[in-house]
Amino acid sequence: MNYGNNNEPEFLPDFNLQHVNHLMNFYHLPKMYLGYFGKVPSYYSFSACDIKRFYPEFQAKFKEEILGKHFMRNFEKEEYKADVIFILKQQIMLKQDADEVTVYFHNENASLLLELIDFIRTFKKEKPHKAEINLIIMQPHGLDNKKINFAKPDLNLNLSYNHDFPGFHERMLKILQEDNKSGLHLLYGKPGTGKSTYIRYLCGLIKKK
Repeated sequence: MNYGNNNEPEFLPDFNLQHVNHLMNFYHLPKMYLGYFGKVPSYYSFSACDIKRFYPEFQAKFKEEILGKHFMRNFEKEEYKADVIFILKQQIMLKQDADEVTVYFHNENASLLLELIDFIRTFKKEKPHKAEINLIIMQPHGLDNKKINFAKPDLNLNLSYNHDFPGFHERMLKILQEDNKSGLHLLYGKPGTGKSTYIRYLCGLIKKK
């Protein structure tokens, strides 16, 4: 299929549109990519984006690269708040939602992809750090993370734990802050001795999943 010359994006012959349905979301994006381009995509995800600015500026800058789009919009709300899927040249798809942009592609060296990455990064919002924990949950597509925010406890380690605990805390914190390491620890003790409170306290200190 010579997709690059099409004026309107089309699915490959004999592709079943039902394949792109998703129980929990707008569409199943990797399957939609497969339907358009006949390839399994890779993707980059950019969170905490300023979508209000991104939505109009992206369409203005890349007007000639956009072949079509799909959207799911609450008609009562502003257009930029819609979930939108853009079909682009060079076998690229881009999806925006509330504060995230995801780019699906096959060729990681495509000139349009590299230009998109630089462009999207300019819309990154700096968010104040919040205490959070990620629970492992089961989704239709497999295991996923669910982020839960909470108030960081006001905890004095010297008053709440044994005299040697602050030293242990400093060693543990250093390990957890290292990149590319899980920092897996096992805390054990009687109920009510402060394990869960300490975990919440740690989560408020570390900017890491």
